[in-house]
Amino acid sequence: MESPSAKDPLQVRLLGRFDTYTLGYDDRELLYESACARRVNAGGGLIRPTPAVDGRIVGTLGVGLALQA
Repeated sequence: MESPSAKDPLQVRLLGRFDTYTLGYDDRELLYESACARRVNAGGGLIRPTPAVDGRIVGTLGVGLALQA
């Protein structure tokens, strides 16, 4: 397998809730670091939407709501 060069664009994907990429693995260490596990998989079957860069999950996506007085 070739290593990506600096000229190659990053492959960025936005994965929705319950995407099969995040559901299909028993051990998800290849997808994201164990320190991020609770943010991605909150438990009880809740998988949050996530951005992935070159196959690695780099965060979670969400909508922030603010109350106006």
